[in-house]
Amino acid sequence: MSSNILNGILSQEVGALRNLKVLNLAENFLYGEIPMEIGNLTHNFAAIVNRPNNRFSGGLSNSILHLTELQVLNLRKNSPSMQIPTNTGTLSNISTIALSKNQLTGGIPLSLQNLNKI
Repeated sequence: MSSNILNGILSQEVGALRNLKVLNLAENFLYGEIPMEIGNLTHNFAAIVNRPNNRFSGGLSNSILHLTELQVLNLRKNSPSMQIPTNTGTLSNISTIALSKNQLTGGIPLSLQNLNKI
């Protein structure tokens, strides 16, 4: 879905795409919260990629912790404020977390030290 100039919110229906492996939202104009239904993408879901122009708000839902196969989480240059869920370190397959150029709130979770693929 990258570079399609999509404008609006990301539908909660994204959680029904059971065979989705990569969600690439780069170069669109999406806003609002990342739907908590994204946590339903548990079967071999590997990456969330987002780059400039999107303006998701509300940070990351704890439902992201259900994505046990997640390898890449790229939400760079995105949200006016974002907090990293406390238990993000339970995503044992993650090898890349890119959250630069956001206004992160809260602390960096200690659980991130458990991520040995980064």
